[in-house]
Parts: sequence; structure tokens; C-alpha cells
Amino acid sequence: MGLTPHFIKSYSYEHITHYPDHLTIYAIILLLIGLLLRYLIGRRRFNRRNIAGLQHFRSYSQALFITTFEKLLNLSVRY
Repeated sequence: MGLTPHFIKSYSYEHITHYPDHLTIYAIILLLIGLLLRYLIGRRRFNRRNIAGLQHFRSYSQALFITTFEKLLNLSVRY
């Protein structure tokens, strides 16, 4: 018997340095999804601009809904 308690085991962490774990893979996937969403929002905003640089919509309700949705989506992607 050693001095360490029975519930503490010594593990070798060499496999972590060679292969990414599941948390790293999920983090990379979430990062790529976030970047894709920011790209799609920016592209939609760019395509809605007219020659004067202003965004144009078919109706006020559409403008209100789309801008609010994009702001919320941008906030969720940032944080």
C-alpha cells in the first residue's frame, strides 16, 4: 500500500497530446458553425444594399423582423 488514497489513480495523458479529444472536436465544429453564420448574415446584408449603401426591404415588418433576428443571431454567435 502506498500513501495515495485508493480513489486516486495515476493516468497516462500521452494519448491527449497525440489525438484531439471529443471536446476539442466539438469546439472546432461550433467555431466553424459560428463563422459560417456570421458570413451568411454579412452576405445577406451586403446583398440587400442599394447603390446608396442603404438596405432596402419590401415592408416595414419584414425589415423589423429580419434586423432583429440577425442581431440576435449575431449576439449568440459572438458569445
